[in-house]
Formats: sequence, C-alpha cells, structure tokens
Amino acid sequence: MAEESFQERTEKATPRKREEARKRGDVARSPEVNSAVVLIMSMVALNFFAKPLLEKLEGLTSYVFMHLSTISITQENIPSMTINGLGFIASVIGLVVLMIMIGGIGANVVQGGLVFAGEPL
Repeated sequence: MAEESFQERTEKATPRKREEARKRGDVARSPEVNSAVVLIMSMVALNFFAKPLLEKLEGLTSYVFMHLSTISITQENIPSMTINGLGFIASVIGLVVLMIMIGGIGANVVQGGLVFAGEPL
C-alpha cells in the first residue's frame, strides 16, 4: 500500500509537499518541450545567421587559398594559428549556440520556474 503508483492516487499533493519537492528540485518538466524549443531556436538562428556565417567562411577559405604559398607552418606559429582558428570558429557559431542555449534555458524556466536545488535527483 505504501508503494502506490501515481495513477492510483486520489488526492492532490498538499502545498507543503509540493514546496518540499520544489526545494529538492523535483519539478515536472517535459523533455519534448525542451527538444521542440531547441529545434525551433536552431532553425531561427540559422535563418538569421546563415548568410553572415557562410560569408565569413568564404572569406577565410579564399584567404587561405590565395596565401597558400606564403603561409608558413612551423612549431613556433602553430599555437597562434590554433588560437586564431578557434577564435574564428567561436565567432562563426557563437551566436547560434547562444540562441539555442537561451531557448533551452527559457523552456526550462517556463515549465518549472527557476529552481536551484542542492540535492541531486
């Protein structure tokens, strides 16, 4: 009897039990809503930023091919080339990833509010 399932319960949880569950971080959230919002935000972000991203990539590609004979790859300049490459990648996809993150966080906040719990679920 102590192992009643959710479907067999006849009474709603008391406000005190709901508050305790919320403090533990046990809030009902739908993963489908999060997935849908992230997918929609991805499409919106790519719709807005696809052209500038492709222009940046085209500029880098043409620069590399035009200066292919003058680019010197040595042990001394590999770290700076790596940092420049990572900076370029971050500048290209940073806004898209940021919009997707905002969408995912927003979907969680809308579903269950801001919940900071110290206990793991």
